Amino acid sequence: MTYNITKPRAFNVRRDSESQEASRHDYGTFGSSRREKFEAAISEGKLTEALSYILDQPSKSFEDFPLHVAVVGESDAGKSSFIKTVQSPHLDEPDAAAADVATKTDVPDRTKVEFGQVKFSEITWNKELLRAEDADGKEVDLKDFHYFIIVGPRIFQATPLDLALKIQKMDKEFSLVQTKADLQLEEAKKLRPSEDGEEGLFLSVDSCKESLRNKGVKEPPVFAVSNKEPHHFGFPSLRKTLMSEFLWKKILAVLSPILEKKAGKMKKQSWLLTLLSGFIAGIPVPGIAFLGGLVILLRFASWCRRKFGVDDTSLSKLSKLVKVVLPHLKSVVTSQSKKKMVLQRLPDSLGSSVMLAEYFYWDRFPFIGCIVSVVISLVSSFFTLKKLPSDVKKDTQNIVIAAIKPKKTDPENSEITIDLGILKKMPAFKSLDAVPKITAN
Repeated sequence: MTYNITKPRAFNVRRDSESQEASRHDYGTFGSSRREKFEAAISEGKLTEALSYILDQPSKSFEDFPLHVAVVGESDAGKSSFIKTVQSPHLDEPDAAAADVATKTDVPDRTKVEFGQVKFSEITWNKELLRAEDADGKEVDLKDFHYFIIVGPRIFQATPLDLALKIQKMDKEFSLVQTKADLQLEEAKKLRPSEDGEEGLFLSVDSCKESLRNKGVKEPPVFAVSNKEPHHFGFPSLRKTLMSEFLWKKILAVLSPILEKKAGKMKKQSWLLTLLSGFIAGIPVPGIAFLGGLVILLRFASWCRRKFGVDDTSLSKLSKLVKVVLPHLKSVVTSQSKKKMVLQRLPDSLGSSVMLAEYFYWDRFPFIGCIVSVVISLVSSFFTLKKLPSDVKKDTQNIVIAAIKPKKTDPENSEITIDLGILKKMPAFKSLDAVPKITAN
């Protein structure tokens, strides 16, 4: 199942009042009307019904939803030029002169440019204070943004790991973009005329990815671009990738607050189950704390999945609607592992061991064993039960994306992140008729 992302239109900078008005939910439009039904069904836990409203035209359903994207980098990283170039309506055209004119077009509001309903903001990363700042040097809350593009002329050699980890901790994603790639290639050729500068650029990409992995950062998409030569580097593929990713980010931006609210209500009910687990653990029967806690955890998990609409019955209906095999939908679920739940309740066995020792070794009533069992059960139940709704919430988000996102089963549809023109210049590929495609994964 394939969906076409509409080609970005030329952007128009509007007055602040007009921008704010466009950001509000207007349920009279096609997209907003469908989103209203989508949101209502999600709130009621009817996931299959919710997707039926947007499945045929997901792009149009979320076209007028505002998405906030932060372009983050140090001072003079090329953030402003990057935003202008990536939004250029002439970027996909072969006429380089037209693209150059579009790049140099003056934009009145340089700190916040609107491109359709994707709003780019220039954010400066202060590496000394380790914080994000606006043009006036005031701290910016990164939680207000849905997606991040980290840019810089030396981003592959000096990736801001603190920023990357901060974004990942917020459970959000980012792309790495090396700006001024043309200047880097020129510099490399001057220093080492006999070596291939393009090959060095690829080595920098690999080194950057390895560094991120070693620091525990999930590998992001990476691009090398030039504002002066947008057609000769990765700008076209970058924009194509971003416009595709922006659709999923819009869906998640609508979905997350609703699911978070549901998860919050479920967490409040986990207190009663925690107390019940502690009460059961106080019964002087070895093993009762483990069995009672496990049954409560399994039942609570089953209830959460039904409320979110991701139980087995709902997933079976969803797989028929979206024509995706059921195992594929279940493969993105992480909260339903019974083995994981059993392991989470294993600490309860410590209280049972103390009870057995008191019964058979000291030949007395297990007062200490009961106390130990209750304390362990309360602590274990508190964390496992409170965390479960959040885990099911993430599963729901993953299932929605898995249900409607095109599957990359055909190599020809793989995502290109670096211009193939650069690759063909490398000695290793000069003799090849077909050049393999480089993906971000």
